[in-house]
Amino acid sequence: MHQANLAQRHVLPARDRALDILSAPMRAQTWRATAFNLASLPIGLVTATAVTVGLSLGVALLPVLVGLPVLLGVLAASRWLAGTELRRLHWLDGRTRRPAPSQPRPEWTWPAVRARLADPTSWRSAAYAVIAGPLGIVTFTIATASWAYAAAAATEPFWNGDGGSGRLLGFVAERPVDHLAITCAGLVAFFVAPWLNRGAARAHAALADHLLPTRHR
Repeated sequence: MHQANLAQRHVLPARDRALDILSAPMRAQTWRATAFNLASLPIGLVTATAVTVGLSLGVALLPVLVGLPVLLGVLAASRWLAGTELRRLHWLDGRTRRPAPSQPRPEWTWPAVRARLADPTSWRSAAYAVIAGPLGIVTFTIATASWAYAAAAATEPFWNGDGGSGRLLGFVAERPVDHLAITCAGLVAFFVAPWLNRGAARAHAALADHLLPTRHR
């Protein structure tokens, strides 16, 4: 009896894992992660470009002191962008992240300016904004490549209906068994793509949690 119960406990987790794999393409979590990965490209490119240009301009104008307000403005904008990203991460995984307390109204005294320029929270937010550009390229590529391959390969018999010679990602299909292999590969990719997208989104969120000053509750 004890051995039967032990075997059943091993069977149930295996069955749950199999159901999780088979249902992954239909789960809201999968498509939420996919949408997050796709949106990361335009958002990341805009924020990375704006912050990089702003920081470069501020540093270049430091000798004439005009760079100080430019740098302060870029750092303040970086903190605002960090708060926006935290809301996007909450939409992704449902975790509540409290941003760092907002800074008081700026005082144009040298000690106050120096304190704002030395604020590590602002610089970490700026660093994340810069990294968001290449990170968005990676996650967008994973999302588009995984789903595009799965769709193209799984539907190969439909768009290559004459059964003639075809090519997909360098693989030449000339025999019926070749077309069958492409279709099977597409079906497998259809169940692998959700995990690739979820993993990419989780890695993105982990990097944000590491760089952005947050507290979880």
